Amino acid sequence: MPQNCTLYCLADNPEQLIKQVTQLAQDQQFDIEGEENSWLAFRYLSEQTCMITNRMTKEDGDESFLKLTANTVSFICAIEHDTKNTQAEENQADLIKHINQSTQVLAVEVDNDFDEISEEILFSIAKISQGIIFTGNEFLNDEGGLILDIDGHSDEGLVASDCQLK
Repeated sequence: MPQNCTLYCLADNPEQLIKQVTQLAQDQQFDIEGEENSWLAFRYLSEQTCMITNRMTKEDGDESFLKLTANTVSFICAIEHDTKNTQAEENQADLIKHINQSTQVLAVEVDNDFDEISEEILFSIAKISQGIIFTGNEFLNDEGGLILDIDGHSDEGLVASDCQLK
């Protein structure tokens, strides 16, 4: 897992995320910037790593949110794949839909490397918020499965629409 990634989330549930992260952080240092129902950032600190997560929501009307989602959609559109790979084509379309429907974006930065708990926090956040993880080169689901990478590859049988609102 790279040191920086972005989660594009369909569900905006800040209180539930903080409760889950607090539980996973166990006895490690965990700080929140803002109120539990409208936090702006949190920091998880262990002996091995420091994980900082910043939050932007569509509701805030922040121009940065719109630019980030637009740039990510442009990135997805530029991914070329084998025309015979219909799954990659479907995943590409589903990713664009997911990014455009996202209600919040979480920017995650980790000093050193992800430790076991920070990785668990990341995937737990993705699951709770119906998020897709973008590492800069690939899009992953909430279990780390490859939805689509920069070369147009994806894990067999894995579809982006599995992360859509049900």
